Amino acid sequence: MLGETQNFSGAANSQAVIAGAVATWPEAAHFVSGGSSAGGYGANLNFGMIQDTFAGAHGSVILDAAPPFSNRYAPPCLQKRWRDVWSLDKNLPSDCGELCKTADGGNLFNTWSYWLAKYPDVRYAIVSGIHDEIIRLFMALGNDDCANYQSYDPVVGFISSLGQTYDPAMYQAGLSEIRTQYAPTG
Repeated sequence: MLGETQNFSGAANSQAVIAGAVATWPEAAHFVSGGSSAGGYGANLNFGMIQDTFAGAHGSVILDAAPPFSNRYAPPCLQKRWRDVWSLDKNLPSDCGELCKTADGGNLFNTWSYWLAKYPDVRYAIVSGIHDEIIRLFMALGNDDCANYQSYDPVVGFISSLGQTYDPAMYQAGLSEIRTQYAPTG
């Protein structure tokens, strides 16, 4: 309902699931942190917590329809709103600093680079269609410096983005940038 407080428990739920997993499989040798769409972004943000919990295991990350765009392709105003709505900053690595957050709210998706530096054996994979209409709808909320972002009601915000779209050529260029940037990591 419009104007009602919304509570998000993704981080707490993830911590509970991971605690249950390590209790069930304390000697796990491998794990995959994976998700699709918003779940893919969560899989990326939670990777370090999982890797630290399963310290002796080899971790991999699979992101489906959750491209970790640079500030050029994911406007910082949009990243800032996501940070605020979902309280993401309190769940980012405390030592990531400006690599993971700039003054304008950008660099949210640089956690990928941070994890690669901290855990050099991690393997990342991303699957994304170059014309993914759903993620493009959410990215469109960042168009025109977030002028059409409806922060008070995500349903209204989503519906108001219909008919506006994130430029498909920009989306494809963002995916190409990811491929180019991370190709040397294997």
